[in-house]
Amino acid sequence: MNELLYIIWIPLAAGLLLMAVPESLRKFTGILSALAGALAFIFSIVLYTGKGLSGHLNLLSLSGFAGKVPGADPGLNALAALNIDEIARLMILLITFFSFIVIIYSLRYTSINHRIRRYYSYILLTMVFSILAVISDNLLFFLFCWGILCITLYKIIRGSDEEGAAAAKKTMIIVGASDSILLLGIAIVHKVSGSFSISEAGIQTTSALEIIAFFCLLTGAFTKAGAVPFHTWVPDFSKKAPASSTALLPASIDKLLGIYFMFRICT
Repeated sequence: MNELLYIIWIPLAAGLLLMAVPESLRKFTGILSALAGALAFIFSIVLYTGKGLSGHLNLLSLSGFAGKVPGADPGLNALAALNIDEIARLMILLITFFSFIVIIYSLRYTSINHRIRRYYSYILLTMVFSILAVISDNLLFFLFCWGILCITLYKIIRGSDEEGAAAAKKTMIIVGASDSILLLGIAIVHKVSGSFSISEAGIQTTSALEIIAFFCLLTGAFTKAGAVPFHTWVPDFSKKAPASSTALLPASIDKLLGIYFMFRICT
């Protein structure tokens, strides 16, 4: 049994499905998202405690799409490269755990407080793309997942008033700007190492160019974690977003991803 595929595809399918469900069926969307979150968390426990799935893998091969995607080439296979190690397993476990308990809390909280359109869809998509960012072994695919999280972060801020809209825009600008700096760092890493592979590319910080790349990547990690001096979006987000949204982003998953990426950069 491939637990990783269940962890990815179940909440992804549920999140996309809930996009088409009318807002009037909010209780149904909450229950379905809680079920998807519970299954993802259970399979993440199995993945963390098991010993069957580890090392360098490929998402296309695991999903059965290898050789079946029209126009597929080595570049596409490189984008789908995964690296499953102990720290990645732990991160998957923590991401699914935090997502699941936030969904459970939201079942009651959002019914009497804030109402955000497609709220549960964005929570599930946040979970999926956080996991994909953690296990990706390709810097370009990692950046894609990282960018999707910027969009879901923007969408789960309540923008029904002027202050909420301003907080959402400030969050998007700061996080988006840091992603641009992150892209510059990735470009420098590729120029220096000739590879987009996270496990193969190395930054020795022995030249000015490599030092610039290091600080570009570190900027992305610090902004995602809400660390000084890139933390100014966090108070505004926490003030205007529902408590359930703040509990997920930036209080838990953003912190995890920022620290995790900093760990990958330094090792």
